[in-house]
Amino acid sequence: MIKNRNTLLYLSISINIILLLAFASLYYNVTVNYDLNRTSLQNIKGFYQSTQYLPDVYNYTFKEEEAGKGEYTININYNAEIGKYERYKDNIYILNRKKGLELIVLLNEGFYIYDNETNRIVKMSKISDTPTYINKPYWNIKN
Repeated sequence: MIKNRNTLLYLSISINIILLLAFASLYYNVTVNYDLNRTSLQNIKGFYQSTQYLPDVYNYTFKEEEAGKGEYTININYNAEIGKYERYKDNIYILNRKKGLELIVLLNEGFYIYDNETNRIVKMSKISDTPTYINKPYWNIKN
């Protein structure tokens, strides 16, 4: 009788472990499938902002003039820079900045930049498809 109870207990534990692993596998497959099916942004046109490191506010605005080419405006704490950009490949863009070339790779919700002055990586999130300029009269513009 005791031997049957032990066998039944081991069998019950084994079934519970197998069911737990099956549910964990199902959850993993569903979440990975969801992430793989998300597409990255294809068009850079619009307004991107980061308030990740307040009080520093990062604003990037891209206005498309031709297919794959246009004008960008970078505004970091009222210090603005205006220049040209062009599409390199599908979701990769090159900005011709005064400091040199800057490469932008569009991801699912925006892109990341590296701020040399503060030595940090900043996530830029797409706010709007419409180019937007915030507090433009107060900018210190560098061309």
